[in-house]
Amino acid sequence: MKKSILLIVCLMIMTNAFSAPGQFVLNGKIQGIASGMAILSYSVFKVDRWHQVKDSAQIIQGNFLIKGMIDEPLKADIKIGDHVTSFYIEPATMNLYFPTKDLSEFTLNGSKTQDESELYVHNTMELDKLDNQLWKQYPKVNLDTIPEDNPLRKKFLDKIESIDNQRDSLCELINNAKIDFIRTNQNSFLPVIGDEITRLLYQRVDPISVGQARKLFNNLSEKVRHSTYGIRTNNRIKVKENVVVGRLAPEFSTPDKNGKTVKLSGFRGRSYVMLDFWASWCSPCLKGVPHLKQLFARYHDKGLEVICVSVDYKKDKWLSAIDKYDLSSWHHVLSVQDLDKSFQYIENKDDIREKYPLGNGVPQYILIDKTGKIIGKWDSYSEQNEQEQDKMLAEIFGEK
Repeated sequence: MKKSILLIVCLMIMTNAFSAPGQFVLNGKIQGIASGMAILSYSVFKVDRWHQVKDSAQIIQGNFLIKGMIDEPLKADIKIGDHVTSFYIEPATMNLYFPTKDLSEFTLNGSKTQDESELYVHNTMELDKLDNQLWKQYPKVNLDTIPEDNPLRKKFLDKIESIDNQRDSLCELINNAKIDFIRTNQNSFLPVIGDEITRLLYQRVDPISVGQARKLFNNLSEKVRHSTYGIRTNNRIKVKENVVVGRLAPEFSTPDKNGKTVKLSGFRGRSYVMLDFWASWCSPCLKGVPHLKQLFARYHDKGLEVICVSVDYKKDKWLSAIDKYDLSSWHHVLSVQDLDKSFQYIENKDDIREKYPLGNGVPQYILIDKTGKIIGKWDSYSEQNEQEQDKMLAEIFGEK
């Protein structure tokens, strides 16, 4: 009986040695698990939404075979038992081997994108280790509890500054290695599937310029640029290009917390607008609330409006936070028009999140003048940002 089963498995593998156009064949083998199910999941984009696909196969004496149809390389997850791991698949015949049942290590042959991913990681592995070691050296202390005149405070601050400077230097080296890989691998889908270009563009520490991102993207081959993920990457770069100081702020028209339409262009000619991108769970966002209240109290009668754009994914939490922190004087909208549809991965080009770059996280602040032009932009909370906002608004409204 065992010989018969083994013969069947061998015949299956031999029969599917070559995949048809658009088809992938994944021949799998795992040590330590003789039976069960292997479940492969991935997402494909059709019409206006991302659809999650699940392909499964029975494990027979540690072997399994999964087939499916995809148009281009993409990232997939495989689950066996309670363990999950990720890798890149493409329309090809691939051989996957797990030496242990916890899936922590594997070998995948036949996926060019997976090979490129492993090389991409390898190129910065040592630098990433050094950065992790530096991160562990930060003083484990709350500076807010140490008085300004205490010598220990300066000692801790000096150490933090030293570590920050070293990490900044490492970050530059890491970025350069990643940029070099993307520049020299024009036919690789990894920069768009793995969001590597947009990661470099949207990272909080030492991001590349939007011009650099555009140049990297345009250098990719036509088939990569026109792929599903290539189009997505291009759109994300466009969003960043459109939201810069000096450009007209992208228009949006969306319902507020009471269902009343808030249209950005409706404020033109009469008000300056501060867009506050936030979330009820975001501590830095809430830390910036008192200052925003001060600005509103000082300048609202002179023509300042505040529109809070929440990235919350639970409406009750969002509405509760508005009441809890007494923010009802401002306009409140969500970054998506329909939370239920967003959970179904349905894309809506009219959503605010499709027009404003939120890859750097929240809070973000954008100041728009009466003509609709962006005149100020701040990508995080800090006392320095608050001081810049104070200075700019004082000049706008004629205060010294």
